[in-house]
Amino acid sequence: MKRLAHRAAAWYRADSVRALRLRLGLSFAANALYALINAVYGFLNHSYWFGTLAVYYICLALMRALAGTGTAVKNGWRLCRACGALLCALNVVLAGVVVLTLKDGHAFSYAGNLIYAMAAYAFYALISAAVQLARSRRGASSALLTSRAISLAAALVSMLSLEIALLARFGSETEIVTFVIPTGAGILLLNTALGAALIVRASREKQSGKAL
Repeated sequence: MKRLAHRAAAWYRADSVRALRLRLGLSFAANALYALINAVYGFLNHSYWFGTLAVYYICLALMRALAGTGTAVKNGWRLCRACGALLCALNVVLAGVVVLTLKDGHAFSYAGNLIYAMAAYAFYALISAAVQLARSRRGASSALLTSRAISLAAALVSMLSLEIALLARFGSETEIVTFVIPTGAGILLLNTALGAALIVRASREKQSGKAL
C-alpha cells in the first residue's frame, strides 16, 4: 500500500499539466456537487434562492472545465480572458441572490444540522482558496491562476450564502438587511476585481505571445 502511494505521488509530480488537470477535475466535481445540493434543495423547497445559487455554481463548474481546456491549447489566454469576463458577468446572478433576499425580507435556511456542514465547507474553502492564491508564483500559468481565482470566487459566495442561512436561522429580518447588503456589495466588488485581473493577465499573455 505504501509503495502504491509513492507511485501515485511520483505520477502526480511527474507532469505539472497532469497535476493541474487533476486538481481542476476535483474542483469541478466539488462545484458540481455543491450545485446539485442547492438545486435539489431549490426544487424540494420551491426556493428561488437555492435555484439561483445552483445556477451560479453550475457556471463556476463550467468555467473550471474551460480553464482545464486552457492547459492543452496554444492560445490559452483566450480561455483565461473568457473566464474573467464570465466571472464578472456572473455578478448578475449573485446580485439576484442578494435582491431576492432583501425583497422578501427573509432568506433560505438549511434543514437540520446540514447548516453546520455547510459552515465547515465554507470556511475551509475560503481559507484554502486564499492561501493557494497567495502562494501563486509570479510565473504561474494562466490556467492555474484562473482555477485559483474561481476557487476564491466560489468560496466568497459560499460565505455569503452561509451568512444568509445563519441569519435566517438565528437572526431577524432587520439583521438580514443590515448584514447582507455590505457583504454582498463587497463580494461583488471582489469578484469583479478577480475577473478584471484575469482579463488583464490574458491581455499581457497575448501581447507577449507566451503559450500557457
